[in-house]
Amino acid sequence: MVELDMTFTGKFSEDCKSIVIDYADSIVRLLYPHKDTQLEIQIKKFYKNRTSAQNRYCHGVMIPTVQAWQKETTGEHSSHDGLYAFFRTHIIGDEVIMEEIDGVDTMVLTGKRFSQCNTVEFAERVDKIIYYYAEKGCVILPPDPKSNNLITDFMKDFSKDIVYCRQCGKAHAGYCSTLKDE
Repeated sequence: MVELDMTFTGKFSEDCKSIVIDYADSIVRLLYPHKDTQLEIQIKKFYKNRTSAQNRYCHGVMIPTVQAWQKETTGEHSSHDGLYAFFRTHIIGDEVIMEEIDGVDTMVLTGKRFSQCNTVEFAERVDKIIYYYAEKGCVILPPDPKSNNLITDFMKDFSKDIVYCRQCGKAHAGYCSTLKDE
């Protein structure tokens, strides 16, 4: 199963017995495969800042979007860390070098992490990843400077189109290709 590590915004319900995820209907495609999974829930107040927004977009939008797309199209289950390393090495062009630490050869990733990039560098990296996956048929929506850069910010407009299909057992947008035309 794909590693589950997502960040959402939301609020406690009126009786404080549950958490209402903002635009939850829009991300059912990402959540449905984990419907019976026991979760560890960490609660903290939401704060806005540029570095956090960049991290949220990379780790909370791009990676989960690619993971869901891979699972739906190929059945592949790439880890979060694996995709992050793939983005940086294969798409962006950072390198893995060997560095000796305490007498042990250790792999080190060169280049900047997304959170270390200024806005121009970040935009260039994101564009490379979006174009790479667009050529493969995976749509990753670009970051919105007015949003919190959470997956729910990008999927809320599609919530009415995403449905759970009882025929194929998957949640997806639009028409299910497993249904036969009548």
